[in-house]
Amino acid sequence: MPKRPTRIYTEMLDYLEAMIANGAFPPGTKLPSQRQLAAQFSIPQSTVGRKLKELQQRGLIDLRRGSGAYVRDRRCRRSRADKKIVIIIDAVNIQTSYCGHVLIGLQERAEELKCKLTLHFTSYRSFTPEMLSKYGAGYDGIVLLGCYDTALEKIPDTRPCVGVNMHRTYGFASTVDLDPVRSAELAADFFSARGCTTVHLFGYDVGHAEPKSAFDFRGRLFAEYWRSRGRLVEHQTPLPDNLDGDGRSDPEHFTDTGAGYLFVSGTRANGAAQAYWERTGRKLSDDFHVLSIDGKSLLRPDYHPVNTIATDYPAMGRTTLEECLRRIATPGEGPHRIYQNVYLSLKK
Repeated sequence: MPKRPTRIYTEMLDYLEAMIANGAFPPGTKLPSQRQLAAQFSIPQSTVGRKLKELQQRGLIDLRRGSGAYVRDRRCRRSRADKKIVIIIDAVNIQTSYCGHVLIGLQERAEELKCKLTLHFTSYRSFTPEMLSKYGAGYDGIVLLGCYDTALEKIPDTRPCVGVNMHRTYGFASTVDLDPVRSAELAADFFSARGCTTVHLFGYDVGHAEPKSAFDFRGRLFAEYWRSRGRLVEHQTPLPDNLDGDGRSDPEHFTDTGAGYLFVSGTRANGAAQAYWERTGRKLSDDFHVLSIDGKSLLRPDYHPVNTIATDYPAMGRTTLEECLRRIATPGEGPHRIYQNVYLSLKK
């Protein structure tokens, strides 16, 4: 099993860095007070102060005596650029998204390789091929950051393109996502080790010949791994427009404490856990064998803790930029499908 990355995503420093990277805290924004951050992350105020000084030393914030911490404008650090990359990022629910953590790696690698990154915030549910052509004009490459393949039936061959958290290549786009094969292996072993003979799979999009999203592909691969071990009950639904309410009706299927429950999305797992908490006052993961794929419960301090299969999202960002630059330099070599190492994280 791959070693767990050294970054612990629930730390305050990682969360603030991600929110700065994805634009949720734009330049000039005053961060929450040290007292508020200490309460949110359940850490001493002295620890908050030390971590804020780390962000200041790295050029992300300014600490103003008697006033607080403010996000610094870092655009001057990327004034000289050899390549220009546009990142199209899903703007819906941005503070609960993994995208900011991917952007940390993208921005770190961009500074090392002298690339200029420009962000365009959109909704993948309303995104169109025409918008992609428009946003891509004048740039050397495009990064689609979010599950845009759940909504787009085609994308134009306009610029070298890399999709993060996508499965469909559309014939020319590279994709970067969690390793679905290793995820299926880890999930099957997780449930077998707990004596589960039945697993309930909460997924999306199944019903057509080929998988149309990373969520769909994760579910299909797990189904193939599990059918030789036990019974599979699938709860497949269309991907909702508003993920905030996703999973709220799932607890009605939690009736067998000996069964396993796998979510292909951490957002849906959290929705189910929140609904279960509201109904029973208990944690879903304390009463049932629950596992999610994507590690979002490690990214957000307000998410319910669950066992999860996660990855190093900043490393994914660095890989994404490197693949985009490869496509720009050698367009004739064609797209790659890249899978990021994953690891099993058991809830605390």
